[in-house]
Amino acid sequence: MSTFARRLSLWKLLATASEPLSLADLARRCGVSKNTAQRDLDALSAAGVGVVEERRGQRLYFSLAPGEWAPSAGHRSAARSERRR
Repeated sequence: MSTFARRLSLWKLLATASEPLSLADLARRCGVSKNTAQRDLDALSAAGVGVVEERRGQRLYFSLAPGEWAPSAGHRSAARSERRR
């Protein structure tokens, strides 16, 4: 899997999660090390994706900021759909 595809998958994981996901869980789901998952999260954040980091004890948890746009096939926000009419 390319770096771009992996980061897109990570973004989709965050967008569809019902609660924040730990760094270890994100790494496991993407099949990479925690260091690689952290670099990918940093890259998404640097690209303008609203990644929220939360520390709970010794673990880091990640989610998307409320209202953050999420990548998905054919997804359009209500406001964007309204403008097209």
